[in-house]
Amino acid sequence: MEENSQGSPPFDEIPDMESESSLQCELTAKFSYAKKKLVWKFFEGPLKRKMEVSWSDITAIEAVMTPNEPGRLRVQLAKPPLFFRGITPQPGKHSNWEPADDFTDGEALVCMIHEITFPPGVLDKNYEELLMNDERLAELSRRPFPKP
Repeated sequence: MEENSQGSPPFDEIPDMESESSLQCELTAKFSYAKKKLVWKFFEGPLKRKMEVSWSDITAIEAVMTPNEPGRLRVQLAKPPLFFRGITPQPGKHSNWEPADDFTDGEALVCMIHEITFPPGVLDKNYEELLMNDERLAELSRRPFPKP
């Protein structure tokens, strides 16, 4: 699994994604510090897909973290995320990705606010590290999140 530029592991795997999306699958999410991207990877059996958002495309960000309760991350985007599908790698190699069509039935193309729920405690440290690594996102986090 890819690590970010600070050497910290990405977010933990989230087996039960809480979302209003019609997608039913396993999901991992991470902040990629080296590439300055927020990445969602979706796993449906052998099928791998991902969405990527450049940090520069985030226009608002908010996290809700309460002790012993799931954490929630919301981002508002200036433009839709990019979509990729996994290409089966050779044994022992990392997955390769190629551009793909939207796999959210159009949801990610029209919904500019994306939300993900994490198990208790998973988001806290990672979100704090994100804000320490990107001053623009830290500034956005101090602003009220726009109402839909």
